[in-house]
Amino acid sequence: MKTASGLLTRKEVEEICKLKRASIYKFMRMGKFPLPLRISPKCVRWKREEIEAWIESHPRAEGELTPVS
Repeated sequence: MKTASGLLTRKEVEEICKLKRASIYKFMRMGKFPLPLRISPKCVRWKREEIEAWIESHPRAEGELTPVS
């Protein structure tokens, strides 16, 4: 399900960030993940640009990569 505009569902956020629901909400409680917008009493959406900025704010992995054989 694709949302219009720049708003993402929780499932879309999970797919983009490769995180499970529990991790998303844990990081939000810790102040380390963007908070969603409340659209209605039972509906929240995340701003796409905030999610993309969150991803970009994380450093790339470093170290040697093991070749795949």
